[in-house]
This record gives sequence, structure tokens and C-alpha cells, in this order.
Amino acid sequence: MEGLSNNNSLSTAPRSGNNSSAPSSKRVRVVVSQSKRGCVTCKARRVKCDEQKPLCRRCLQAGRVCGGYSHETKSSLSSALQPALKCGVTMDSHAERLSYLAAHVLSLDNRGCSPREDSAWGRIFLQLSSQVECVKAAAVAFGAAYESSQINLIGHRPYSTWNYYGSALARLRSDFHNGSVGAESLALASMVLAYVEILSQHEQNAFTHFLGAVQILTKAEQRRWQASSADILSTIKDALVKINLLIGSYGLSQTPQYMYLDFPRVPTGEDAFCEPELAIDAAMHCLYRSYQFIEQASHLRYTYTNWKEHDPTMSLATTLQARCSSATPTPRNLDMLAEIYAIRTQLTSALIFILCAHSPYETAYDEHHDQFQSIISDAAASARLRRRTKPSAFKRFSTRPGIVSPLFIVSIKCRNPSLRALATTLLNEQSREGPADGRILAAIGARLAALETSSSVPSSPSAPPAACDIVEGERVYGYSVSPNSLGDSRRVVEVIFQRPNPPLMQGWGHTDYSCQDGWMYWSETIEILNHRALHIMAQKMAINIAANRTVDVTLRALQLIFATIVMGTDGYAIHVYRGHTDYVHFVYGNFYAYAGVPDEWGFLMFCAGWTFLGVIFLFFTAGVSFAEHAVIGSVSVIVEVVALLSWLAGFIAVAVNVGSNPCPAEENDCVLLKAAIVFGALEWLLFMITTIPTMKLVFNSTRRQKTPMIQTTTPV
Repeated sequence: MEGLSNNNSLSTAPRSGNNSSAPSSKRVRVVVSQSKRGCVTCKARRVKCDEQKPLCRRCLQAGRVCGGYSHETKSSLSSALQPALKCGVTMDSHAERLSYLAAHVLSLDNRGCSPREDSAWGRIFLQLSSQVECVKAAAVAFGAAYESSQINLIGHRPYSTWNYYGSALARLRSDFHNGSVGAESLALASMVLAYVEILSQHEQNAFTHFLGAVQILTKAEQRRWQASSADILSTIKDALVKINLLIGSYGLSQTPQYMYLDFPRVPTGEDAFCEPELAIDAAMHCLYRSYQFIEQASHLRYTYTNWKEHDPTMSLATTLQARCSSATPTPRNLDMLAEIYAIRTQLTSALIFILCAHSPYETAYDEHHDQFQSIISDAAASARLRRRTKPSAFKRFSTRPGIVSPLFIVSIKCRNPSLRALATTLLNEQSREGPADGRILAAIGARLAALETSSSVPSSPSAPPAACDIVEGERVYGYSVSPNSLGDSRRVVEVIFQRPNPPLMQGWGHTDYSCQDGWMYWSETIEILNHRALHIMAQKMAINIAANRTVDVTLRALQLIFATIVMGTDGYAIHVYRGHTDYVHFVYGNFYAYAGVPDEWGFLMFCAGWTFLGVIFLFFTAGVSFAEHAVIGSVSVIVEVVALLSWLAGFIAVAVNVGSNPCPAEENDCVLLKAAIVFGALEWLLFMITTIPTMKLVFNSTRRQKTPMIQTTTPV
């Protein structure tokens, strides 16, 4: 019994009579009790797990992909048994903190929640960043860049940030040329470095890293890597396709980018909308095809003039509308509903570009006011639903298309001032979604709107500003963002705007707008305002929109009030005036002459009556565009001019009449006429204020040419 008590191992070999005499060299099988809370990989391998979080050290030391600690399905168990990767690498405490910061930020999706565990930014990124040198270096560089962006050090990052980025880039190049690292690690490291450039506002450099990841995956498919890496490569490719959609959404407002990867197959028909996730995948596939179509159409926009009838524009638009309407179930999860609203904004913005792909004129976007309004309402609903969820302490960095790019499209393509102000306000409240930063795009949109509205011509003096007030020649066609810079304690960005030179209405047919020689470029430095400053700017824009209408209504009301006063005083003077008969001696004989009310007093009454009728007419035609209704504009000018000249002649004539025999100065009715003269002069001044702007509006509207439609007989 003493021998059994001192023996710490249990043997399954058959015992002889004397336990103490058993040979010591005999092989013994050790049975280790398994933990019920171990990771998926250790359970599948039937080994003991140390239960370290987030990844067990036994898997790290063995170089295997840790499956995590959640209960997985059978397919997850099989994926956990993938071949071992390269052994882990060591890192200092500061680099380890930055690496885990990158893993946490990249793992958050649009809703601020952790994505599915089988995604590229879940266990795969966490495992590769702990084991592969180039992925680890890229993760550290992203963590340093993100930490700098949290304290708004864009443009003046610490030396360590750029040092980490340089080391990661050198390591990636070395591993790529040596071929010592798998394609999944190289592609993932390139994607992370692209995000580092995005945080630094170097979109072109980020696009270069993106193309590098695409080339790596393309070579991996051509070489037919072993099937053991196919699952990881497929997962990383899915993430890269979504980044491609993000680039396409961001480039929609500039030059549409190429779609470099084929979108994976998605369910078709009614099965695509049986679940919210399937509906979102189907919508993203529709976005992918739409960006392909828009990219191809952009090359023909300023070259061919009659291809609209030969391309399935309307059929594709109808398909988009059907998908957009069908992908609107009401799931129980508010986060999923918020993402569906965001996808709706993406679909609607793509639909607008498809419908306008046939026309090179910016005025073509004015016909889609309802679609722009739908984007704002859906974006507001998505943002409202996200605010109801638990907020994250980290600034969101999403790699999935959201509402930032659609809102920016509204701010630059929708010329309605009220919708522009709403889009700018919502845009400034958003975080970064890939290359699209809400605050930066809000500042660009506000500046572009100011450039266009500064030279706009209102269609009528009392009508609020409208999209048609901005003529085609004054509209900004595009922009591009240069690498970031930092002013004196200010966050600024260099933006290059462009317009056709000469304008399309003048140069179409004999100017080649498909090359840079047909365009005019100018650069401006735009300050990135904070939320409060941009909110104040939006409020000022709304106040200015309502101010013109308020001033016009006030002037018209004063004209009616003064006309009423003149009508009352002049009418009472006419009423109390006593006519008389005079016996007049004339050279040819004598006769009786009747002296009645002076004609000047009656003419002043006519001025008041004309003012009543004219102001009522001008009030009801205040919202009519003079460019589209030239007759109403001409009648408005006639009403204003007749009233102006009538009041000028009327109050002067009555003023001359005061003190004469018909109107002695000492009589009471002449005192009332003096009041009528004063208000008649004020009425003339009021019409002087309103007549001149009305004449300018009508004159400019007659000179303004409507956007000419391109004839299908124009030679290609």
C-alpha cells in the first residue's frame, strides 16, 4: 500500500504478484484528465489545454491555429485541425500592446461588435499576428498609427510611428522575395499596411498596398497552393473583396475604381432575402456589379453620345430598385437593421450614378431629388439605430461600406441647399470607414457647396434657393485630395477641384473632354472643423436660406400696409372734399364750372389699388422659376415697374397740389393728404428696393440657357 500511495502515475499494464519488484524501465501510458473548457483545437487533438486567453499557449507553442473557447460546429472543429504555421515570434511589451490594439480595432465591425469568428479579422488575424513576423510588424504599425490618430496627430506623427511602418514595409518586402511566408500572411500584412496609409490620409499609397494583396492572391491561385491553406486564402479573399467595394464606394464621388476581384457567388431569387445576412450579401454583390458598370461608363461619358439606347441602364436600375426594396425586412436585431439601412444608402447612391451615366452634365443629378432625400433618411435611421447600441470606447475604423460615402455624394451632387446642409451635418458626426473620413469629407462638401452657391442666381426674389439656381458652368465636377498637411495648430487638407474648360455648353462638339487638356484645376486648403463649428456652419446655412424668404415677405407686407394707409387717408380726403360751382367769365362768354376732386388725389388712389393687386400676384408667384416661366417673369417686371413709376408720379403730384386753392394748407383734409404723401414716398422707396432685384433676376434668367440635350445624330 505504501508503494501505491507514493506512485503518482496510473499504469494500465498488468501487475505481477509483487508491485515493488516490477521493472522500472517498463513503458507506462499516462492518462491526463481533459478540461471541459479547453479550446476547440486542444479538444480536437485530445490534449490538455492551459485555457489561457485569448489564445492558449499550447497552440501558440505548437504553431497551430487556436479555435477559441466557444462551442463550435463540426465544420469549425475540422478547420481547427489545420497544419501548423510558423512558430511564434517574440515582441517587447510596447509592441505587444500596439499589436493587440490593432487586433481589437480591426475586429470591430460597423456596429461596434465583434464579427463572426471565422472572418479574416477574427482568429486568423490574431493568430497570424502572433506567429508571423510580417503580420506582427504590420499590426504594430497600425496600432501606432491608430493611437496617433486618437490624439489628432495627423501629419506630425511621432518618429516611432513611422519607424514601425518602415520596419513593417521592409519585413514584408523581405518575406515576399524570400518566399518563406505563406500567401495568406503576405496578403493580410499588405491589407493592414493599406489601413495604415488610410489613417495617414495617403489613399494612393493605400491603393498600392491593396493591389499588392490582389497580386499575391492571384499568384497563390495560379500556383494552386495546397488545399490546407485554401480555407484561409478564401477567407482573406472575401475580406479583400469587401475592401474593393469600400474603395469603389469611396471612388464613386471621384473617378470610379476598377473592380479587381470577382465577387463570390451569392444566392439568387427569393432565397437571397430569406435571412438578413443573405440579403446583405446579395446587395453587396449588386453593388459590385454596379461599380463595374459605372467604371466602364465613365470612359464613355465624354466621348460617345448615343450609347444610352444600346446599354441596359434602365434594366440594371430596375434590378437595383427591386433589390433595394426587397432587402428591407425588420429583423429583431437592431444592429442588423442599421446595417441594412446602410446598404440601402449604398444601393441608392449607385442607382443615381447609373441613371446619370449617360449625361456628361451635372444638372442631370437635379432630377433625382427623391433619391437624395432617401439616402439622408436611411443614413439618419442607420445612425440612430447605432446610437441605441452600446457605444465603443474606440473610434470606429470600419472595413465595410457604410453611410459616409453616400452622404458625401449627397453633399457634392445634390444642389438642394437644405439637403446639402443635412448631409453635411450627418457626415461630420460619422467616423472613418476605410478611406472615407466623415469630418474630412464634410469639410470638402461644405467648401464645394460654398463655391457653387457664391455664384448662383435665384430663380425669383422671394423663392428659397433651389438646385436650378446653380448654372451648369458654375458647378464643380470633381475633386481629388492631396496628402495631408497640418497648419498652425489646425488640421487642414489640400483639395484639388476641377471644372471643364471651356464649359460643356460652349465646348461640346469641338473640345476633347476625355483628356486633361479640357479641364481646369485649382487647389485649396480646407480646414477640418470640429463638430461644433460645423454644426454652427450648418445652422448659418439654414438661417441664410430662410432669411431671403423672410426679407421678401416683410417687404411685401410693408407695401400692403403702406398702401392701406394711403388708401385710407386719401379716400377720407376725397370723401370730405366739398365740390362747388364757379361762375367763370370768359372772352367768348360766361359759363358755370364745377370744381370737383383733384385728379392727383384719384391717381394716388389708383396707385394704392394697383399695389394691392400687384403684391398679391407677386406673393403667389414667389416660388416660380423665371427661367422656366418667362411670361410670369415678364409680368412680374411690369407690375413692379408700373408701381414704381406710379408712386413716384403720384406723391409728387399730390405734394405740388398741397397749398393751392383745391387744398388750402389750413384745412383738415389737406393734413391727411400730407400723411398720404409721406407714406406714398415710402411706398416708392420700397418698390425701388424690390424692383431692381426682380429686373436682374428676369434679365439673368432670359440669358440663362437650359442644358442642351445631346442629339443622337452627333457623330462619334
